Amino acid sequence: MRVMNEQEVEENIRLMKEYYKKLAGNKELARDFLIRAGIYTKKGKLAKPYKHLHIPPM
Repeated sequence: MRVMNEQEVEENIRLMKEYYKKLAGNKELARDFLIRAGIYTKKGKLAKPYKHLHIPPM
């Protein structure tokens, strides 16, 4: 198993924050991300593993 060095960790954090800003400003991109991540279905409902969270539908 490979472990990231500190520089790689910092770069990944920077990239994740950048991606978050992109998603936070665009509802459609955020929705697509949640669907691809398997959190929401294409119909906008929570996927089975997340139904217990009681998050309002999109």
